[in-house]
Amino acid sequence: MLSLGSCYKLERVLAVVSKQCKLFSHLTLSNAQIGKEQVMAIVNLVPDIKLLRLNGAQIDRDNLIILLKGCKKLLFLEAKDCIGFNEGDDEIAELAFNISKFRCEGSKLFKLFVPESFSRFLISPLREDSVNEMASMLAEVDVEAEVDGEGEGDIEESVEP
Repeated sequence: MLSLGSCYKLERVLAVVSKQCKLFSHLTLSNAQIGKEQVMAIVNLVPDIKLLRLNGAQIDRDNLIILLKGCKKLLFLEAKDCIGFNEGDDEIAELAFNISKFRCEGSKLFKLFVPESFSRFLISPLREDSVNEMASMLAEVDVEAEVDGEGEGDIEESVEP
């Protein structure tokens, strides 16, 4: 079993593991950013893996599909609370059908960032005055500066003369 907190040099690590640990079967990459390079390392270097945990990882749908297609001997795949695919994706569920235990509860296509100043709106039910106040706050934000790449760091508020 190997548990890593990141995918840094994953290909090198798995190359050593695949040569030195012929019975290797368990890999945990929780809270890691898993891109195509890392997925291809798993599929090519440890294709017979039986247990894979990716909880809280950032892995997009296409890369998860590559994993599901490439690791045919998976018996357990846990990808709960991941960012990059939706837990109810039909194609992913179909590809994972043969996996004894497949869990992806809480996984979402993207993570919604909520500025701290809006957090109080999430705690209380939205009323018309709350919606108006939130709209007023949004109207003060200079979104174009952020989109054009001019703004850096915090969102800058526009100042009307």
